[in-house]
Amino acid sequence: MTDGVEYLFYVTAVDTFGNESGPSEVVNATPRDIVGPQVEILSPVDSETIRGNVTVSVQADEDCVVIRLFYYRDLDGNGLPDDGEVWREGGNFSYPGPVYLQTVDMGLGVGGEEWILLMANGVDEANNTGPNSTAVHLYVDNTPPSRVWLDSPPDYTNETVLLLTAHGEEGGWILVVRDYPTGEIVINLTLEDSSSATFVLPLHEGFNTLHLEGYDWLGNGPTLSESYTILRDTSPPVIRLFWYSPVNLTDTVYFNGGESYDVGGENDTGSGIVSAVWYCHEEDLTVEGLYFEHRFPSPGWYNITFTLTDRAGNSNSTTVMVRVRDNIPPTPRCQGNIIVKERTIFTLSAEGTSDNVQGIFIFGNFTWRLQSPYANYTFYGPTVLTAITLPGNYSGNLTVTDAEGNTAWVNFYVLVLDITPPEVEILSPGEVEALKPFTLLANATDNDPAFPEGAEFFWWTVETGENHTGMSWNLTFPRAGLYTVKLKVKDRWGNSAEVQALIRCLGDGVPPEVVLTYPREGASEVDPETSVMVVFSEEIFPGSLEGRIKLYGDGSELEYTWELNGTTLIIHPDSPFPYGAEVTVELREGMEDLTGMEMLRRFTLNFTIRPRPRVVEVYPPSDAINISVTPVIRVVFNRPMNQSSLAGVMLLSPGGAPVRVERQWQEENLTLLLIPLSPLYAYTHYTIHVGLNVTDTYGTGLGWWGRWRGAP
Repeated sequence: MTDGVEYLFYVTAVDTFGNESGPSEVVNATPRDIVGPQVEILSPVDSETIRGNVTVSVQADEDCVVIRLFYYRDLDGNGLPDDGEVWREGGNFSYPGPVYLQTVDMGLGVGGEEWILLMANGVDEANNTGPNSTAVHLYVDNTPPSRVWLDSPPDYTNETVLLLTAHGEEGGWILVVRDYPTGEIVINLTLEDSSSATFVLPLHEGFNTLHLEGYDWLGNGPTLSESYTILRDTSPPVIRLFWYSPVNLTDTVYFNGGESYDVGGENDTGSGIVSAVWYCHEEDLTVEGLYFEHRFPSPGWYNITFTLTDRAGNSNSTTVMVRVRDNIPPTPRCQGNIIVKERTIFTLSAEGTSDNVQGIFIFGNFTWRLQSPYANYTFYGPTVLTAITLPGNYSGNLTVTDAEGNTAWVNFYVLVLDITPPEVEILSPGEVEALKPFTLLANATDNDPAFPEGAEFFWWTVETGENHTGMSWNLTFPRAGLYTVKLKVKDRWGNSAEVQALIRCLGDGVPPEVVLTYPREGASEVDPETSVMVVFSEEIFPGSLEGRIKLYGDGSELEYTWELNGTTLIIHPDSPFPYGAEVTVELREGMEDLTGMEMLRRFTLNFTIRPRPRVVEVYPPSDAINISVTPVIRVVFNRPMNQSSLAGVMLLSPGGAPVRVERQWQEENLTLLLIPLSPLYAYTHYTIHVGLNVTDTYGTGLGWWGRWRGAP
């Protein structure tokens, strides 16, 4: 219909079976422009990938004056607006005129690729908006390559060119840009069928700085790589080495390469030393570092190679020679301590001696020294056969010197046993006088040079049993006779010899004699319990008294004991002498003084033991009759009586009662008078009683008591 023209029209209805109704009422109307223009998106087309500012080609009705774009984020990429998103306006553009979609400004495909739905509609001059066009399903990619990089470029090199590999996004391209020293694009790498490309980079001496700029196939980019610096260094390091030679085997050797340095590269600074290696050829030993401490295992010459390598791979080497001296002494060993008899062959052996260097028994020196205060011996060689004549304890020393002059020693001892007894002689006067001291000397020699050190000298006499130790003996013989003196000498090794000497001892020439006795010769009234004492002119030899003392009482031999104190002989009878006995003491010939001189004659001593008191007479006599009734009765004793004891002499009446009497003494207490104080009774028998308690002046009682009878 034409805009502004009135039109008449009616309508009919057709059911599902095709039956058509009759026409409706006729109505009229004048059409005016109320329909918007039609719009169609010609490009981009479905599934096309777009990026950046995309030109959208549209076709619209002639009355269309404005094109409006709308987009929808298709999150699941299924081409349907079913993700809960909303349609967003993509821009209004005059028509005809350029229409474009600002994908970057709208944030599409920036954080990563994504799908969108794009549609458009048009607005005519009547401001009618036409229907939406068919939505186009597009893939938006505004993301540049995620990373661009070189595959492990070296920091240092001594090459003039390097073969490098650049990595980016497949289908894109990479620009290799040298920033220093030239500031130029070196090469444009196309990544058609791969994400990497290999290229040759020429290098300048010194530092070379570059970076990569990467683009994807859509041109998104650039993505910049990190900056790479490669130092080209073609000069080797300079070696400065310090060490000492020769050195001792026990020393730690210090090799110092710390003052070495590198040259080349930028401003001749070099790439820097990256490796320092020491190599000992003889030990096949490798050590890293600028400093090398080492202790060599054995003496000799060693070749040490020192190699320096800088970061660019340039290297420099030098070899030095070190002489290692042997300063370790050998370890001497010997047979140990030796005990051997004199004049017996024994072996000194250095078996077991060792050294850190082989050949000690071929090139070494072995010196043996045996020393004592009396002899020194020196021998040479690892094995020595010898014998020693002088006994003693020898300090032994084995000194071993190796070929380098290092010396060590070990000590031991050799005890040479003395098996030879000493030779001994007694130096004596031969004849001496009794009781006068004299000296015996031992004249002894031995093959031991230390003799008499440690020796024992033992003297003794056979006859007297005396003994003494020492090299001399001051001796006194007690009496005359022939004496045997023996001497045993034992050296410090236990060897002994024994000798003897016969010495004649003479007496003093004066025989002994008796000078005093008690009791004296002819003595009477001698106490029965007395002991006999005999004093000699000089001391008597006790042994000469045995069997030469005889003791008699009234002619009968009595038993006794005796003791000798110096010059005094005391004889003790085994029981008291009998009262009134005649005692005889005989000292017979053969008694000797200490020097052996005999008494010239027999000695005899006689004395009398006092008798026991007794009544010798009574008057009137016993059984007398016709006695006066006033008698004077006389009792006579054989010896003076003790007056105080005569109370025991009584006159007894027939009934046994004592008669009172007066007692009077006459004749020095030998006679006792009994005078009755009253007359006696006539024709009566009286008894005189003498009791045992009546004693003489020595206190000796009567041996018996008696009675006398008489009558007036």
